[in-house]
Amino acid sequence: MMIKKILFAISFIFVLFAEELHSQVLVVDNGVSLSWSNNSSKPGIDYTGAIGMDYFEKEHFMFSSRLGYIRKGENVRMLIPVENRLKVKLDYLNFSTVARLKQPVFNGNFFIGIGPYLDFRLNSEYEIVGSVSENEERKSEYISKKIIAGFLVETGYFYDITDWRFGLNVRYGSNITKILPESREGLISHSLLLLLNIGYVF
Repeated sequence: MMIKKILFAISFIFVLFAEELHSQVLVVDNGVSLSWSNNSSKPGIDYTGAIGMDYFEKEHFMFSSRLGYIRKGENVRMLIPVENRLKVKLDYLNFSTVARLKQPVFNGNFFIGIGPYLDFRLNSEYEIVGSVSENEERKSEYISKKIIAGFLVETGYFYDITDWRFGLNVRYGSNITKILPESREGLISHSLLLLLNIGYVF
């Protein structure tokens, strides 16, 4: 119910400012995400993608919003009672909005940005691999919160050719709220996204 209310509010904002948003840029992102915590033995690496908009664009300032899919995961070594590995995978619908400062460079624009994000859980699972299961994988649902909040910082570059926009950006995100209802601190608390962007001015 909460997810529906939030998505309705987002849609209402876009409709309310439809005139201002006209002639802005519809953007599609594709790339990879790395996620980890202080407990990880190695990060999870997965595909991520989104659709969104660059709007309210001025000479040195703009806003950018995205709605997309992201998978977060980690691989944790467990030494009790014997060594095993806990492999966690969580799928989210991600919504983010950032404010960007931009500067013309080489006929394009270099930018830095910061803003909040919300992750709405779509699916969660874990696997235990190792001697505790006699080298067989055990899978089950991973108990986690349905909605988590965080903030992100980003940097990147985009170049406009007539009605098209091409870009590359790097985003780092960190949780504000915990993923587990009673979690130890830090579980899947960091993510790094490497994205290619293509957009169209409408």
